[in-house]
Amino acid sequence: MSDENKNDQTQENSSTYGESGADSGAQSAAGGVSGAENSSEKPTVNSSEGLEEWKARVAYLAAEVENMRKRFAKERGDIIRSANEELLKRLLPVFDNLELATKAAKQGIEKLEDNLQKSPVVENLVKGVEMTYRHFEQTLESVGVKTLKSVGEAFNPTHHEAVGQSEEKSAGDNKITQEFQKGFDYNGRILRPARVIVNRIFDSLQNSANKSSQEGSTLTKENPSS
Repeated sequence: MSDENKNDQTQENSSTYGESGADSGAQSAAGGVSGAENSSEKPTVNSSEGLEEWKARVAYLAAEVENMRKRFAKERGDIIRSANEELLKRLLPVFDNLELATKAAKQGIEKLEDNLQKSPVVENLVKGVEMTYRHFEQTLESVGVKTLKSVGEAFNPTHHEAVGQSEEKSAGDNKITQEFQKGFDYNGRILRPARVIVNRIFDSLQNSANKSSQEGSTLTKENPSS
């Protein structure tokens, strides 16, 4: 074979291979574009789902944090309230003593002679004790401590502690006629119930009826009918 024929065959093969390579390259490029399109679609779907999932997680964590905050605030408030109640309970006997001192001072000054009653020293002493008592009472009220009503009110076992009974018809049944010790309320919670005397008309009438019945039975036994 001549050199010219060899060169022509070589050129033909080269062009054939070139066309085949071009076709393969075109197919590869087309496949690359298609793959790129598919790959660009999948992250979009996954990103949307992931975003919603993260939003749900963030909302859940935010709700948990808020619940924890409320729980801690409630526990803190309970601890402070419990500590305040314990302190106030220990101060109540001091208040009782100041009240007794005020009453004793007023009753004592009435028994003094006229010249001593008008003495500036005695008057200032009584006023000082009374002012201290009033100031203490106002301080307790300022922090939420209130005195429980008792005399004239109906007996309430939650607010009152009965230490005795009376039999006054004018007072009404189950009414409080006397108070021995004040009761106190602190922000809706009972610090100490009031110690009181409770009127019991019904019991008194019942006792009178029973006594009359017993007396009638005794007379019947002593004077039996023939």
